[in-house]
Amino acid sequence: MRGSLVDLVARWMVSVGIDPGRAPTPAALEAHFGPGKDPCRPGADPRHIEAWENRHGYRLTGGLRAWLLLSNGFYASGPMIHPLSAIGPMVPFARVPELLVQPESWFELGNPNVETVCIDLAYHWPKGDCPIFTSGDDRARSRPRVIATSFEEWFLRVLHHGGREYWFEPGFFA
Repeated sequence: MRGSLVDLVARWMVSVGIDPGRAPTPAALEAHFGPGKDPCRPGADPRHIEAWENRHGYRLTGGLRAWLLLSNGFYASGPMIHPLSAIGPMVPFARVPELLVQPESWFELGNPNVETVCIDLAYHWPKGDCPIFTSGDDRARSRPRVIATSFEEWFLRVLHHGGREYWFEPGFFA
């Protein structure tokens, strides 16, 4: 690894005010994402982020916005985080019990492998941020579920788990 992921993660954490001690070690990032694999891309243009927000009517969370400015996407076995141009309204793959209309604030964040990962840009947890959830999949008989209470929490877990979909591991509870 050229060190770019290590550097970008450190810069991202500083920009959103996360304690650097919560980051995976450079060696762990190297073991999970390198050598020869670079899950990052050049950062998004701030004007494109602003245009996305104006077009969709929602402001991206601080952590997601900060990451997109550093790397326009994040790729492990698939796109954990889509590039900005591919972050769009969630496509439902599973019925959500008692949901009559899908909120316009639900956006597909990534499609790593089994299920899409989404964010609700209108809801904020008490003392928290926008939830990250899976879309679910009726054919696979999996229900939509919250997997993190913020982008920052989710992304740190993804980094610590080497890009694996940790929410499918036995014993996972949000």
